Amino acid sequence: LNLLLQIMDDRRLTDSSGNTVDFSNTLICMTSNIGCKEYMNKKTIGFNSPKNDIDIIKKSIKTKLSPEFCNRLDDIILFNKIDKESFGKILQLEIDNLIKAYKESGIGLQITYNAIQQMQQLFWDEENGVRWIRKNLHNTVNDITFQEENYSKTNIIIDYDDGFYCKEES
Repeated sequence: LNLLLQIMDDRRLTDSSGNTVDFSNTLICMTSNIGCKEYMNKKTIGFNSPKNDIDIIKKSIKTKLSPEFCNRLDDIILFNKIDKESFGKILQLEIDNLIKAYKESGIGLQITYNAIQQMQQLFWDEENGVRWIRKNLHNTVNDITFQEENYSKTNIIIDYDDGFYCKEES
């Protein structure tokens, strides 16, 4: 956090070799889960407002970060919890990226609709949102792709039936 303080104060950062990086025209966005537990466990009576929500977060931030750091924050934005529809869209983007990476390696990768639906159900983690989506996807696909019987295949089709497996082309 001391590096960020230097950047926020001086709008530049100098390393041990004397090299300086200018941050004067830079927007720094930081994300954190500070205050999430308190926010999720809030007990409100009557009407609730976004101002009350942000106050819960700000109070928690002030207890976790130094006053010098808090005073340099321009704004705090509270994001909504991710829903299953958004999770599904992010999963599809990650699948598309993985398919592209496999294609660049000379391997065709397809994931059936059924497998994608199962991934969405199995990977969904309400508490962590999309934090582990890439890791879960890569682990699932790589576990199948790198099974000995699939080594020589140039086209992999992943399906689901009581577990993920490499489907034979029809």
